Amino acid sequence: MTAQAQQKPTARSRRRVKEQPDEPLSKSLYPILVVAGLLVASVVSALEMVDSAHRMRSLYQELDLVQQQQNELLAVHSRLLLERGARASLNEVEVAAEQELDMHFPPLTKADR
Repeated sequence: MTAQAQQKPTARSRRRVKEQPDEPLSKSLYPILVVAGLLVASVVSALEMVDSAHRMRSLYQELDLVQQQQNELLAVHSRLLLERGARASLNEVEVAAEQELDMHFPPLTKADR
């Protein structure tokens, strides 16, 4: 009878031995994979944000340097315009002296050459 008792489970033992339904592995891992994916996405997003902030700072520094160079070049350009104006006015004085006042440079002699 002991062999039959082992083969026939009683109602009480059936309740205890109730087997877990076999769930597919992917169904049980789905929430874990979703959380892990969201965590990875958050970390990647944070790193991209830090990188873009760093690039923005370096671009602003470069912009500042370019604006300084622009200001320096504008100052040089202004000085050159003033110099051109001064040279042009001297040329105009020379032309007016030659034409209106009939003033000329003395001819070059052999000693001057």
